Amino acid sequence: METKNFFIAELLRIKKAMSSPMWRSMSLSVLFVFACMLGACSDDEEKELVKEPEPETPVDPDDPNGPDDPDTPQRDGTALFLDAAKSSGISLTELAGETNGYQLSIQTTDGSKYYIPTVGLKDALANKKVKLTFEYKCTEDIAQFNIGYSGEENMNYFGKIEADVDKDEDGWAPYSVSLVQDIEKYRWGNVDDWLGFYLQPATKTGAPVTFELRNIYLEKTDEQVEPIEPEDPNKYPLSFSSNRPSTAFENKFGRADGIEYTRNGDEYHITFVDRHYDATQSHNEHMFATDPLTKMLNVGDNQKVELVFKYKASTQYPWQFTTFFQVNEELAIFNATVVDCQNMKASANANPDSEGWATYRHDLTSMVKLYKWGQDLSVSPQIRLRFRLMRSAEITDPAHPEKYDFKEIDLKDVHLQVGDMPAPIEPEDPNVLALIFSESSTKANVTIDKIEDGQYTLSFAAGGGHGEHFIETDVLAQALTVADNQKIELVFDYKSVGKIEYPWQFTAYLRGGGIADNGNTIDMQPIEYKGDWGNIRMDITDVLKAKQWGLSVSTYKMRFRFRLVRQNGVVDNPQCPEMYGFNGIELKNVKLEIKDK
Repeated sequence: METKNFFIAELLRIKKAMSSPMWRSMSLSVLFVFACMLGACSDDEEKELVKEPEPETPVDPDDPNGPDDPDTPQRDGTALFLDAAKSSGISLTELAGETNGYQLSIQTTDGSKYYIPTVGLKDALANKKVKLTFEYKCTEDIAQFNIGYSGEENMNYFGKIEADVDKDEDGWAPYSVSLVQDIEKYRWGNVDDWLGFYLQPATKTGAPVTFELRNIYLEKTDEQVEPIEPEDPNKYPLSFSSNRPSTAFENKFGRADGIEYTRNGDEYHITFVDRHYDATQSHNEHMFATDPLTKMLNVGDNQKVELVFKYKASTQYPWQFTTFFQVNEELAIFNATVVDCQNMKASANANPDSEGWATYRHDLTSMVKLYKWGQDLSVSPQIRLRFRLMRSAEITDPAHPEKYDFKEIDLKDVHLQVGDMPAPIEPEDPNVLALIFSESSTKANVTIDKIEDGQYTLSFAAGGGHGEHFIETDVLAQALTVADNQKIELVFDYKSVGKIEYPWQFTAYLRGGGIADNGNTIDMQPIEYKGDWGNIRMDITDVLKAKQWGLSVSTYKMRFRFRLVRQNGVVDNPQCPEMYGFNGIELKNVKLEIKDK
């Protein structure tokens, strides 16, 4: 110990002496010697020189004299706080002892919107590559969790928040979802921007549902931003939302019935529910309506508009997909127009892609143009989709597909697509106008198996309650010009699919152009034919001129109907030719011919 004190005294003396000019020029080697000698002291002596730091006093978040903002959690990100004053259908209390933690009580009343926003950002996001994270507790699933970016018009759908997941010892489960793509798409993250949380509980009891969450953050993520493809101006996405306000039209006729559905992005999982329908209700069906269009539908004179979606459905029975257009907001009558009643196939039998999705397309051009649908957004134009089975000997209750194991369907990428009309087939003879069928042609109990060079193979499905198998031509490509001294004939070649033991009837109806259903029958004639190709030629001049059909530019079609001739004791169900071996028909050279009388 005395040696150590000696060295310390010598160091202090040298320090004082070095202040003189002479010592400033001296080598530092002497200091090095003393430092080495001091370092040779024992470990015990060194410990006596080191003073242990005093422990810091922990911060008490409840101490009013403590540092500012003690409740703001410290993480690598931006904390979010909920704004109870602007919520809908949700009451909020803060969780004691938590940072940004809340207990939400969701009032599950039919038709309510369950929504709560965050407080607007105080500072713009410096880094917009973030994910939303929080921890939660819930006793039952949140069936649908949606996020709106400063409003419902910019919303994404993130599916289900599950109650039965891995939790920590205190019962909290983590939740995380990337917002990188949405923030880029919606240009979100500026000062005062906010997120809207839309929560749809799974419960249907009407009892309130409790949902707790804490530590709500926008945290940094390494996810890369994918390039955003430019929007197709001719594509009009169609969505379905359960939390938007109903229109007057929907309040009377319903937005959805007989279904439950969840949404994830542009994909919908639909479950058909047995609702024990009241037969007096006009919407006795499984259906739901799209959200109203958000931009005016623009379809040129030489363009068409199609309803397009992908679907997955498994059923052994043919089913009908029907669309209704809402024409206006008049509530005295059901102002909706049936666009299509078409047999649909199970997706596995409809050329699905590698992921099992089949594509449905249907031409809506004639109805869109006739009613100028989508031109006035003040009437909330929308489309209603209806699903039901085809009536048959096995299907006696087609409004309840769930009774026959048709219990669910998946849809995605539902939209309207505007495109150019196909170029009309130019006939060699200007007095010959070809009549065309396509996959999207309106039909009932008929499917098109093949289209090739103006030749069509049609199959007859099980007959329906409306008692006919029919298919309509596409809209006429041009107006007809028929002089007083001319006549017009409907002509086609045909061959039966399956042997016909009994006479059958072909009936043609004029359709479109504002013509009523009554009185537009062209012909109903028994046809005896059992061999190869035959020919039908019918003079339709009188009925055509009486109805002014096709004489101007409008939405004109022609319906072809096929059925057997009733024979007591032999043919009891003429509307079901497939029951008697008449399984379909081939058609070719379908046309209208104008000739001199």
